Amino acid sequence: MTPAEAKAALLRHAGWEENHGDGLLAWLRPYRGLNDDHFLEILHALYVLQLDWADRPEVDRRAVGAIMDICLTGRNWTEDRYDDKIRRKDFISAADKAKLDDWLFVFEHYAVRLLHGLEPYQAHLGPDWHVLHRYGLAGRAPFAAPPLVRRLSEYSEDGEGDYAEDDEVPLCEMLGAVGPAARDAGAEPVLARLAARSRFPAVRDAATAALATVRPG
Repeated sequence: MTPAEAKAALLRHAGWEENHGDGLLAWLRPYRGLNDDHFLEILHALYVLQLDWADRPEVDRRAVGAIMDICLTGRNWTEDRYDDKIRRKDFISAADKAKLDDWLFVFEHYAVRLLHGLEPYQAHLGPDWHVLHRYGLAGRAPFAAPPLVRRLSEYSEDGEGDYAEDDEVPLCEMLGAVGPAARDAGAEPVLARLAARSRFPAVRDAATAALATVRPG
């Protein structure tokens, strides 16, 4: 995905383009369910723009506006305080509403970090990778491999704190789900180091399992 394609994707999902029928907001009214591809495409677009904007003093106002509109409108259209009929059976279920809220929180969190001009791996740290893991989407997000590898490497190189296990296990599992793309991003030596040296048995097991899918053959 190029920066131009990333911006176009955000505008489409926000309904700012004529051809927006397959965008996230277009799927909310009338409600057609949640499409994981929408979440992944928006997250990918944010990652690409972070790479493009990292060293720039100014950013594209329309792209930022589209991100904010996706979050604001997506939340407004699915909050019952805005519509007494919003909880009717043919609209959005409680499970879908919780999932959508997770998505929108990720977009907001990533956008704020993006505007701070953080490095790509720093912008990607936080709820986004937890949500990828929670919904089993890491295998469909190879673009996420580089920041995930960078995050995991910090644990393996700087020493594991008391709470590292809570992050390392899902990070290993997601890199295993990504597969060969994780290897291309440098995951193999990081996983091998954790598999051999982590002080947490669960981390050693998760890293070993991930290596089995990341390594070729």
